[in-house]
Amino acid sequence: MHAAIGFRDHSGWAIAIAIGLELGGTPVLLERSRLTICPDNLPRQPYHAVAERGFPRDTIRLVEEAALGSATDELARLRETLSTGGHDVVAAGIGHAAGSIPASLEAILRTHTLLHAAEGRLFREALAEAAAEIGLAVSRFLQRDVMSLAASALDAAPTALDAHLTAIGKGAGPPWRKDHREAAAAAIIALSGSR
Repeated sequence: MHAAIGFRDHSGWAIAIAIGLELGGTPVLLERSRLTICPDNLPRQPYHAVAERGFPRDTIRLVEEAALGSATDELARLRETLSTGGHDVVAAGIGHAAGSIPASLEAILRTHTLLHAAEGRLFREALAEAAAEIGLAVSRFLQRDVMSLAASALDAAPTALDAHLTAIGKGAGPPWRKDHREAAAAAIIALSGSR
């Protein structure tokens, strides 16, 4: 079965949900994981560390490099697990925030809101680059649109999709929260884009 991995990222970690489609296009949960994408020896909020805690500026670059390495290792492991189960992982889906972030590090470091935005971008980019690096087609979309885009990809009403994803979670058992449903929806978007 073809599969896709969807992500819901956080500072230094992400929920990863692998979804396949049964005959007839019904989404099925293949795997769920919590990926660590920032090693414990580095700050999970590197822009905050530089701006507020006096860390050297190269901390940001070190976290970027480590996050890419960790994300690549985690995704390769997850892909191997799915492959062993007979699933061919072909795509990955990840949302992004609306708005832009200045190119200037100085501008980012002066505004608390931009510190958060830049950190979110850092970890999302690490996931997207890692997925591309292991050969997955990467679908990007606005995070706020994830549920409506997934419903559209399945030609389903958003309420029907939400009910189905909730049922998947009940069958899988806890944890299954909003992050898990959104990561599943991201996988659906990616899988529909790869067909």
